[in-house]
Amino acid sequence: MERENLIDKARSFFKMSLETPGGRKTADFIRWHQIIRFIVDNKPVFYLDVKRGEVHVYPGEGPKQDIETEFHNASRAYTDTETLNKIFEGKKDSSEAQWEDETFILLPTGNYAQITFLHQLFRFGREKILEERRREFEESE
Repeated sequence: MERENLIDKARSFFKMSLETPGGRKTADFIRWHQIIRFIVDNKPVFYLDVKRGEVHVYPGEGPKQDIETEFHNASRAYTDTETLNKIFEGKKDSSEAQWEDETFILLPTGNYAQITFLHQLFRFGREKILEERRREFEESE
């Protein structure tokens, strides 16, 4: 059940992030095919399939590739359920989780742009969540 919950949260979060002007611009910048696998609690849970501005979330570890294609096209993000939930809820910044807490580890392929791309998607999604919370707070006063 937790696995399906994380996949649903990932779909909602990345969809929301791509609906922001910055998220859309970031995704449109991507011109190559990239897979970013999310290994959560040491198990493959879902992957992002990124291709020419489109981002889709699929369950599982992703399509099998030959060794060279794998090296160039498939990155991995390692984390735990708690950290990923906090990121999806806007309670934690992915860069902070990677560089300070070391609870989110992104292993890029030969193209390091995936690190920036993923952190940007997380950033735009988090900004939208925080803006909605701020607006709700102001309306409740």
